[in-house]
Amino acid sequence: MVAYLAVVLDVYSRKIVGWAIDPQQTARLMVNALKPVIARGPCDAMICHTDQGTQYTSRAYRMICQANEIRQSVGSVGDCYDNAMMESFFATLKTECVYDHIFETFDDAVREIGAYINGYYNGNRLHSSIGYRTTNDFERAYKPEEVNL
Repeated sequence: MVAYLAVVLDVYSRKIVGWAIDPQQTARLMVNALKPVIARGPCDAMICHTDQGTQYTSRAYRMICQANEIRQSVGSVGDCYDNAMMESFFATLKTECVYDHIFETFDDAVREIGAYINGYYNGNRLHSSIGYRTTNDFERAYKPEEVNL
């Protein structure tokens, strides 16, 4: 079984705000990962940083970004530090969830990974970069006047 996971991570809170799993790595997968982000509310100040994969440069992906005023940022070729936060998330996911499970079906993988992201990673896991709080607690405590843009 093959499954591809696309994730949208909020750099400020470290929260996974959108994700999707599909048997194919296509623009549809990336668009589906953005849908929960868009459903959260206006995205006019959002910058979505990606690598240079064809799924991110596809017409479908560019169109959903443009329609929702999401600015795209594309990393440079061969820069291993460019996506350090995402690489860290995926390493954590593999260690804490994937390596401990045998997924019998695609639906099992979706259910288990979804429970990990929505339940544990965002709801219970403490993150050192945000003062050893959960991402949900950090977002609830957000005060716009404390943010210097």
